[in-house]
Amino acid sequence: MAWTRERIEIPDDIVGENRELLAQEVLQFIRDRTDTGKDKNNVKFPKYSRSYINSLDFRNAGKKAGNVNIKLSGDTMAAMDVISHKKGSILIGYENGTRENNVAEGNITGSYGRNPNPGKARDFLGISKGDLSNIIKREKILDLPKEVVQEILLFTPELIKAVLSGIKKTIGVGVTLEEIRILENKNRKLGL
Repeated sequence: MAWTRERIEIPDDIVGENRELLAQEVLQFIRDRTDTGKDKNNVKFPKYSRSYINSLDFRNAGKKAGNVNIKLSGDTMAAMDVISHKKGSILIGYENGTRENNVAEGNITGSYGRNPNPGKARDFLGISKGDLSNIIKREKILDLPKEVVQEILLFTPELIKAVLSGIKKTIGVGVTLEEIRILENKNRKLGL
């Protein structure tokens, strides 16, 4: 079986730890989108075959015929990971030679242990340029030192609540543009 992986081009100015954070956000987006039954181009997955719907695996997994996703045990989505990242790209996929790699390949090509069948393919590994752009806009990380973030968060309890309600990363890693907007609006209201 082939090594199942996908290189995703990203802006060159996303570097280091921020590139890793973006890669993790992309992985989560793929997991969430796949769970809704859509492929990397946001197209609904082909329906399950009648034989699969009638199988013991299908019943044991508690699956429903109308909810096509790639979740039998959850192992395939859980095993998807960041393989590497470098300036201008991230590489996501599976550890070569693993069962999850082979399951992912079968879903992506529609082969499921046989010859590839595009009509059965569920090509989930990847992200559209529009979806990636939305993630970058929403989660763009500014490289602020931990001390600066801590000082900003000392203003008021209301401000801390407002900021924490939108934080998806650990404080000290960075601040999202949305958090900066919240802080700026709060400071304007306080006359700072």
